[in-house]
Amino acid sequence: MRLTLTRNDFTDATAWVARLIGAKPPHPTLGGILIKAYAMPNLIQFSAYDLETSAQVDLTEPLDLSVDDVSAQVLVSGRLLAQIARVLPKKGDVVLETSPSSMTLTCGKAEFTLPTMIDGDYPMLPLLPDDAGRVDAARLSEAISQVLPAIGRDEAVPQVTSVCIEVTSPSLLTLFCTDKNRVAIREVPWCGGEHLPRTRLLVPAKAVAEIARYTAGDVFLGVSGDKTGILGIHSNGHRTTTRLIDEKFPDCRKIIPPAEGIKTTVRLTTADLVESLTRAMLLDDQEYPRIKFSFSSDRVIVSGGQAEVGGFVEELDCDLLGEPVTFSVNTRYLLDALSALRTEQAVLRITDPHKPILVLPYEAAEADPNSPKEEHLHLIMPVAELA
Repeated sequence: MRLTLTRNDFTDATAWVARLIGAKPPHPTLGGILIKAYAMPNLIQFSAYDLETSAQVDLTEPLDLSVDDVSAQVLVSGRLLAQIARVLPKKGDVVLETSPSSMTLTCGKAEFTLPTMIDGDYPMLPLLPDDAGRVDAARLSEAISQVLPAIGRDEAVPQVTSVCIEVTSPSLLTLFCTDKNRVAIREVPWCGGEHLPRTRLLVPAKAVAEIARYTAGDVFLGVSGDKTGILGIHSNGHRTTTRLIDEKFPDCRKIIPPAEGIKTTVRLTTADLVESLTRAMLLDDQEYPRIKFSFSSDRVIVSGGQAEVGGFVEELDCDLLGEPVTFSVNTRYLLDALSALRTEQAVLRITDPHKPILVLPYEAAEADPNSPKEEHLHLIMPVAELA
């Protein structure tokens, strides 16, 4: 087999699939990247698979392709191939040529020879499910990045280490994340079908990170109807499949404060609040950081620190509607939420100092001032107040 690719095609395909290869793959063959070439039509595929998530890139316009049969394939170390791809000469096409026991890679005047791996045991990748709808890649990627800070870390509870993608309607997807102490919710418009085998998809965190890499054009989503449940996503010759988590995700909507229960609404400048919290973190307990807020009509006192380390107090301007209130929250959780908002101003809504605090972008709050808008919001459980 002899293949010639542009340097950009080779490096993009290698980098795309190599991210799935961990330091300790479940089987030695899964530490490899499978390169397969088809004579008719001219097609080269780069693939990686960890038995849960698969990634594949189709290159439909190789500069040259020569195989002895209808198709040919080679399996080489994925980590090594990715390292080589990062240091190739800037000029020159990439030529791959195989022999029975090795693959030679040439780019410009640089030549690498890699031993091949036994490809007979390499598992077949899951089939890509039929498309159920499409969504703007950049908006989906942004939404994922805005909810991921709230994802759980406890591997013993798989449902909280996943992102729940809910098919809310034929025109709307809703993403949820929770670690049981906070919740992030983000809606994304999409164009989808009404008849899906399931409407709540629990996608493992690793697979979600792969999906977030789709950032251009539209991506197409599909879900298999079998018991295992496979989510497939593809765009522009790149495809990803992942096994869905078969667990029940918490009903996060239950804890969203009702509009009539909101007693205090506060608007602050996001950057000012983030800077104040960052200063407070210097004296905070790094494992369980917490910050105290005391709101009045036009200002808020931010206080934190530890008795054995030192204290912090700062006064910020704010606009308050409703009752003055005092409460404490986890500093890091609030910083994560504010960073995810990506708006100049943030709104906090409080029903009770001991119940979840609603954090949302000012634009969303203004769009419907009588109720919390679910387009993008964060809920954070309060913590015991600082003395």
